[in-house]
This record gives sequence, C-alpha cells and structure tokens, in this order.
Amino acid sequence: MLGLIITVVFATHFLSALTGFGCTILAMPFLIPVIGIEAAKPLLLIMGTLQPLFIVVCVRKYIRWDILKIILILSGIGLPLGFYLYTYLPQGILLITLGVVMLFASFMGLARLKGIQFNTIPNIVLLILVFIGGILQGAFVSGGPLIVIYASMVLTDKNKFRASLSVLWLVLNSITITQSLMTNQFTSEVNTLILWNLPFLIIAVWYGNVLASKISKRVFDYILNIILLMGGIMTIVNQLI
Repeated sequence: MLGLIITVVFATHFLSALTGFGCTILAMPFLIPVIGIEAAKPLLLIMGTLQPLFIVVCVRKYIRWDILKIILILSGIGLPLGFYLYTYLPQGILLITLGVVMLFASFMGLARLKGIQFNTIPNIVLLILVFIGGILQGAFVSGGPLIVIYASMVLTDKNKFRASLSVLWLVLNSITITQSLMTNQFTSEVNTLILWNLPFLIIAVWYGNVLASKISKRVFDYILNIILLMGGIMTIVNQLI
C-alpha cells in the first residue's frame, strides 16, 4: 500500500510541478479508495503546499500580482463555505460535481486549442467560477479546475501561469492547513505518510520544474487540459463503482 501511495504522489506532483496545477485532482481518486478521504486530504494538502513553494522560489519573477489579487480575494471568500460543505454535505455528491466541473474545464480548454474561441464568456461568469473554485478548494483542496479556466484566459504565458497559480495554492493551502490542524485531521497515520513521501516529492518537483522550461506553450496547454480530463473521469468513475 505504501508503495502505491508514494507512486501516486510522485507522479501527480511531477505533473503539477510541470504545469503549476493538478496534483490533488489526479491523486485524490487513487488515494481515497486506499486510505480514505480523511487521510488523503491532509496528506495531499501538505504535499500540495510544499510543491508550489518550490516553484514560487524558482520562478517568482513571473508572478502577476494584479491577477493573483483578484483570484485570491474571490477564492478566499469561497474557502469557508467549502469547509462547511465538506463537513455537512454528502461527499459523494460533491466529488461527482467536482468531476463534472473538471470535464467541462478540460473540454473547454481542448476546444480552444483546436481553434474554438470563448472570448464571448462574460467576465462576471469567469469571476464567479473563481469564487466556486475557492469553495471546492476548501472542501477537497481541489479548487483548481474552475480557477484554471479564468487563469488560462488572463495568463497566457506559461511561466506567469505557473508562478501566479503556485502562489495561490500556497496561500489557500496554508489557510486550509490551519483549519485542518484545528479539526485534528493530522493523525499519526497521516504524519507518517507525509514523512515517507517527502523525499520523493522533492525529486518529482525538481524534475518537473526542469522539464517545464523545455516544453512549448502548446504542449504545456495540452498537458494541462489532459490532466483535467483524466482527473474528471477518475473522480466520477471512483464514485460510481
């Protein structure tokens, strides 16, 4: 079991270091059946905080603080509502909803790569998606799909995208860590898993960051949207079987 957990964490955080997004949404469907969401969420929370910290240190000069400020405010407002939903609503329904949202985001991104433009989407709709992304971040540490829709439209440079979103995950995850500590989610089992995974996380993030500088923007976008597609499918299937 430990080997599977380490493999999942390594692979998903390598991809996330490459794109600046995706570690939790890909890892969660694999880890929930193995260790349960109560252990998977805090484990991925710590892994998903250390990984963007490394990226921020490496590419901090590309951070778009103006765009980041908008995302932080809107997603931050939604974060407490996500904490509430995680505690009081059926997790299965929320996870299926998350999966559907991820599929929507991936289809939208892949369509844009094929030349279909979505410039007619009102800005207010995109901002609402960021708010809902904050809700999902509070519930499952997986608010990225909706936030990525907005960020991919306003941050067309891959380095600015990775750097700015990494700061976002760092801030939001830090808030969620505080909430998790207050609700005693970091059990001895979770802490042991964190220690086992740390060395592999460092290797994954280092290699992902190196590769990110070598790929084209188009390849970057395809990887980003395929991650969304895979994560959405796995999340929905995991709840239906």
